Amino acid sequence: MVNRLKCAMGERVHPDQTCRVPGRRVADSLALIRDTIQCITDRNIRAALVCLDQEKAFDHVSHEFMERVLQGFGLGERFCNYV
Repeated sequence: MVNRLKCAMGERVHPDQTCRVPGRRVADSLALIRDTIQCITDRNIRAALVCLDQEKAFDHVSHEFMERVLQGFGLGERFCNYV
């Protein structure tokens, strides 16, 4: 079940999302930012880097939707109740 969850999560989460996604590292995000800054610098492009953090994003998610998604992954009732 763990492998199925890893695969399913990777298919549903944007490729740039690294936090808490199995097989991805925060260092990947840092490398993307570094490479983007280098590209902007090399091409002399005017740009702004904006970092957003969805603090307490869990509080803004439809809990009903999240419960349906967890059940869709085949996770047990005990785990869903824990979340």
